[in-house]
Amino acid sequence: MPQTFYICKTLVYLKLARVSLDDVEFVSLPLLKTMHLKDNMYPNEATFERLVSSCPLLEELKIVGCLNHNAKVFRLCFLSIYDYLS
Repeated sequence: MPQTFYICKTLVYLKLARVSLDDVEFVSLPLLKTMHLKDNMYPNEATFERLVSSCPLLEELKIVGCLNHNAKVFRLCFLSIYDYLS
């Protein structure tokens, strides 16, 4: 996966299937609204968390399967409207 994928200011729809993602420190997908993830490989839980949490406008998230054998739980972090108003 090219490094430019992880920082894309124009991406709105993302569908990844059977992709092995890199361990990156920073992800920014500010316009992404729809993300579908199917049977992907994540190097660690932090990379998955950064990928999903980097989308402040995300409206639809679909996750089907995961190729990580030791993955049981992935954490998602999103800012709510209340965080913006505080």
